[in-house]
Amino acid sequence: MNFCVFVLVIQLLGFSSALITLTEITSDNVDTFLSNNCPPSLILSGPPSDLATRAEEFIGSLIPSIMEELPQLSFYRLANGDQFPELSAVLKLSAVPDEFIFKRNSLVKKFRGKLGRSAFITFIWNNIEDYVIDLSDTNFEKITGVYTWDQQSDWLIQFHAKRAYTKDLFNEVGYRLKGFTNLARVNVTNCPYLEDRFSPLLDNLTLPATLFFRNRTIYIYNGKLIASNFAEYLRDFFYNPKRYHKMMYKTGPTPYHVPAPVRTYYTILDYLVLPEVYNTLLMIIIAIIISAVRIKLKRLEAEGSKKEE
Repeated sequence: MNFCVFVLVIQLLGFSSALITLTEITSDNVDTFLSNNCPPSLILSGPPSDLATRAEEFIGSLIPSIMEELPQLSFYRLANGDQFPELSAVLKLSAVPDEFIFKRNSLVKKFRGKLGRSAFITFIWNNIEDYVIDLSDTNFEKITGVYTWDQQSDWLIQFHAKRAYTKDLFNEVGYRLKGFTNLARVNVTNCPYLEDRFSPLLDNLTLPATLFFRNRTIYIYNGKLIASNFAEYLRDFFYNPKRYHKMMYKTGPTPYHVPAPVRTYYTILDYLVLPEVYNTLLMIIIAIIISAVRIKLKRLEAEGSKKEE
């Protein structure tokens, strides 16, 4: 069967016009879309019909709304995936016609629900970039500075177990709160130090638990896990702080102070700005030194006890 893929490339030429051209993808350039360095791409899968025209009209209608911020984004039309089975597997193609699939690097997402202007723009922005930072035992304080710095920025951090993280939801929160706050996540399964450090709070919460850090203070988010609720929660704080604090004290717990780093070798690492691999090695070295000192002290105590006898 013949295989046709048409590429709808959007080139931004200012704030009032855009050039749209259709280009066929061949075996010479398909590797670009199979790699983990794939540029932001939106693929419309379906048989040859009036899809290309409809896609052109639909995308053209979106340009005025998003062209000020939208990076160069390519739109593809995939008529039949049989010729490139590897691409079909990567994109997880189904038999559903007129299906929009977004691919960026190794990320593959399908548009769900009724196709509409607002929903489609939200879908693009939810996936066009990563809004959520991964934090670990060795980079938490260096990146966030929630305890060690005079905090100049706010952090909304979700603590989750390995399988209790709503990634798509939290990335949508990042899109909605862009410019308001920073977003991050902590997998407590892999971060025993952070789990220990924040245990006074986490022990009483169900994961995933979302905490808002501001000026060395922690607020617990008690609302529903809905992106619009997260956005309203924080925007209410920024735009109407008096009502926000009144609401917090009535319906939620009193804000907590950020706990200090509690382990010597982690505390040292929290103040050092080094690549992750060096942090890990340094942590091991410091732990070995501390263990050696403790062993030496125990031996000295034992020798002292023998002499006294």
